[in-house]
Amino acid sequence: MTSGRVKVAVLMGGRSSEHEISLASARSVLEALDPERYDAVTVEIGRDGRWELGSGARNPALSRHTSSSASDTGTGPAETLPVPTGSSPPATLGEVDVVLPILHGPFGEDGTVQGLLELAAVPYVGAGVTASALCMDKDLFKAVMRDNGIPVTRSVTVRSGEAFENPLGFPVFVKPARLGSSVGITKALSPEEL
Repeated sequence: MTSGRVKVAVLMGGRSSEHEISLASARSVLEALDPERYDAVTVEIGRDGRWELGSGARNPALSRHTSSSASDTGTGPAETLPVPTGSSPPATLGEVDVVLPILHGPFGEDGTVQGLLELAAVPYVGAGVTASALCMDKDLFKAVMRDNGIPVTRSVTVRSGEAFENPLGFPVFVKPARLGSSVGITKALSPEEL
C-alpha cells in the first residue's frame, strides 16, 4: 500500500451488451470511494476486449454519458494492459492491492475475469469463478437450488431449435438464460408473442 491508502483498480466496461451499465456502475463506485482511504485507478475494457489503464475517478471516459475508450476521448490510455501469460500478473495490475470488477454480463460477471485474476494472483472482491459462472446461467442456478431443496419460481428452459409448448399459461415472461438480470426480458400475452 502506498501512503497508507488502499490502491484499488476499478475494472469496468467489457465486451457484453451491458458495457454502458458497467461504466455507469463504475462511476458510482468511484464517486463513493473515500480518497483519504483509497487510491483508485480505472481499467476500462473496451467493446473489442482491449484493456486500458486510466487514472481513476478523473478519467475523462467516465465523465461522458456515453461510453468511449480512453483513446476515443483524445486523451489516450495511460497504458494498455497485456493479458497475463506468465506466472505473475502484469506489473500494472500487480501494483494494486485489490480489483473491484464492476462488470455486467458475459465476459466479466460470468467467472471469466475472476478466473483471469486468480490465474494472475491478483486479489479481487466478489464471488469467485464457480459461483459467478453458476449464477450467470439461470437454468443451472435454478437446478442447483431445486436440488438443494430451495424453492424457485417455475420456469421452462428452451434451447435454440427445440420444439416448445407453453405449460405455464399466459402471460409469461421470456428472458435469456445467460445475460444480465434485466437484459432481454419480454412479456408474452399469446402464443404468437411467445
